[in-house]
Amino acid sequence: MGESDVNDLFDSITFSEARLVDSGYQEGYKQGSLEGDQEGFHLGFQKGSELGQEIGFYQGFVEGWVHELNLKEKKPERVLNQLEKLNNLLDRFPTCNKKDNDIEEIIREIRAKFKTVCSMLKVSSQFESQDISW
Repeated sequence: MGESDVNDLFDSITFSEARLVDSGYQEGYKQGSLEGDQEGFHLGFQKGSELGQEIGFYQGFVEGWVHELNLKEKKPERVLNQLEKLNNLLDRFPTCNKKDNDIEEIIREIRAKFKTVCSMLKVSSQFESQDISW
């Protein structure tokens, strides 16, 4: 056995730890990325469903009250005006995900306008999210 064979053997032993560490890192990174993507998808789906349910509630609220108030002889114009503004805010809510949409700001405006309308109508502004049945 020559000197170069012994050096190759020691080099192989010395660098095997580095190769194993690098291999473990690559496998862990790959697995972590996969699990992180799945977790992110499920969280986004859950939060999106909750937000969609809330927006749908507000839309139904506006449609119902506009219909009810338009049946009256003396129409409360101030309330109808605020309901129209709430409806316009709901129409502004994005239906697709873009980075330049500030969803938090829009939903904050919608919630504030909803509370204003509820105050004018003298109804509770409590929105209680129910579990989705489907």
